[in-house]
Amino acid sequence: MNSETLINQVKSVKSFEIQPVGNISIDQVYLKNLKTNIDGRGDLTELWSQPWSDKEPIASEIKHVYFNTTHEGIIKAWHAHEFTQSQYACVQGEIQVVLIDARNDSKTFSHVNQFIIGTQNRV
Repeated sequence: MNSETLINQVKSVKSFEIQPVGNISIDQVYLKNLKTNIDGRGDLTELWSQPWSDKEPIASEIKHVYFNTTHEGIIKAWHAHEFTQSQYACVQGEIQVVLIDARNDSKTFSHVNQFIIGTQNRV
């Protein structure tokens, strides 16, 4: 299934079950609070650590890591995957991540989850 097919599938949903910002209702979505260590030199936040995958439902075989910037006022939207394990972190400012469960066979089909993440909410 390609991205266009998934997007059309989402558009065809008659009603969505939209959760308040920060609430998780989509099956297989996991939110991890990130710990920031602060000292006299600045701060450090771990974005991923191999031992986490032993205890938590996060990707254990990392194959691609990248850093992205978006200009102020720009919206990036409607990126679809048939299957993916993605981990997001916002290192400056804030972003809104909106997830829509477009899997017809999912028990949480049509659920919408929203997250505001950034320097004031490191997750």
